[in-house]
Amino acid sequence: METPRDRAGTFEPQLVKKNQTKLTDEIDRKILSMYALCMSYRDIRGHVQELYGIEVSEATITGVTDQLLPELKARQERQLDSIYPFVWLDAIHYKVKAVVISSAKLFTPC
Repeated sequence: METPRDRAGTFEPQLVKKNQTKLTDEIDRKILSMYALCMSYRDIRGHVQELYGIEVSEATITGVTDQLLPELKARQERQLDSIYPFVWLDAIHYKVKAVVISSAKLFTPC
C-alpha cells in the first residue's frame, strides 16, 4: 500500500489503520462472501486488490475463511429430521405449430 510522505505524522490510513494486525469487518465480510461464491483464493486476492488497493496474502484469506469452520462443523453434526418430503414434477414438451386465421388469410407464425 502506498502512503504519501508525511513528516509531521498526521496521515491516518482509512482501510487499514496504523499498527492494525487484523483486517476490517467490512473486508472480512467481502472475503467470506466471495469465498461462499466458490471463488479461488487467487480470484479473491485479485478482487480485494482491485477494490481496496490492498495486497492480501493467502494466509490472511485462510485465516478469514477459517472463521467458518466451527459453523460448518456444527452443521455437519446436526440432528437430521426423520422425514424429508419432496415433490416429483415431470413434464413432456411438444412442439405445436399454431395456425392463425384472419380475414380469410392463413398465417403461420415462425
